[in-house]
Amino acid sequence: MSGDSRCRMRMVVALAVNIGNLAPPSPACRPMADLVRDLEATFRARGSRVRVLGFLGHTGNLLLECAERPVDVAHALGRLLGTPCAIVPVARIAKSAAAVQALPPPAKELGQRWTPGVVFHVNGLSSSGAAKETHGARFHRLDDSTILAWKRDLENSAGRLDKRQRGGGWGAVSSAVGRQLGGIWTARSASTLEGVLTRLEEISSA
Repeated sequence: MSGDSRCRMRMVVALAVNIGNLAPPSPACRPMADLVRDLEATFRARGSRVRVLGFLGHTGNLLLECAERPVDVAHALGRLLGTPCAIVPVARIAKSAAAVQALPPPAKELGQRWTPGVVFHVNGLSSSGAAKETHGARFHRLDDSTILAWKRDLENSAGRLDKRQRGGGWGAVSSAVGRQLGGIWTARSASTLEGVLTRLEEISSA
């Protein structure tokens, strides 16, 4: 990677594809703390203007500071992790999280709940059309690379999220978008995105 030394460092969020408990095995299926430490050491050794500031959870949400082109950062992370990554500006994370929370949820059904989230384009050619609803999700296009989503989740007898029946989780939602529109997509819940924003605020104020 090569960067213009005149570019200022800025915070972005890297969202990796298929990292987490529901994902198939991949080279990145390791403790996130170990992964972040190795990534930071690699970028430093290469002299790249990329710093890994931290992470949130265990589903590939990396907090970066960089002065490289997003496409170069995504390419480098993809090679190191063995899985594609979307590099998303912090402002877009905030805008999409607020937008999906403002959408009215689909009608509630007995034993089910609708969880808000966002699907981000990672790479590859994709259609600019609307994604059609599926049994497990409802969609609303925000822009060419961002789709707001409501994911159908099952509740247990106590009215809590049934963790044993996830239906593929958010990975299934992003896969549904990819099948319809083409390209590779990755999805996160609104609560995860809000957690990312909170973590970035903590880092900025430290």
